[in-house]
Amino acid sequence: MAPVLEQLAAQVAGKAKVVKAKIDDATDSASGLGVMGLPTFVFFKDGKEVDRQLGMASLEKMKLKVDKATG
Repeated sequence: MAPVLEQLAAQVAGKAKVVKAKIDDATDSASGLGVMGLPTFVFFKDGKEVDRQLGMASLEKMKLKVDKATG
């Protein structure tokens, strides 16, 4: 998913921030968000979760989720 996330970050620059967290280094954050499997993508707006993607996804699907979260 790293190449997809890099492309997504470039496409949404200035509109949204794409942040990656290594689960081994962020176990408290992952637990607090209820992450049970990898990969898990959580979309936030104004600090609140608005959507979630479990598992792999295409660039197009991820972009739609960002658009929905920021729209």
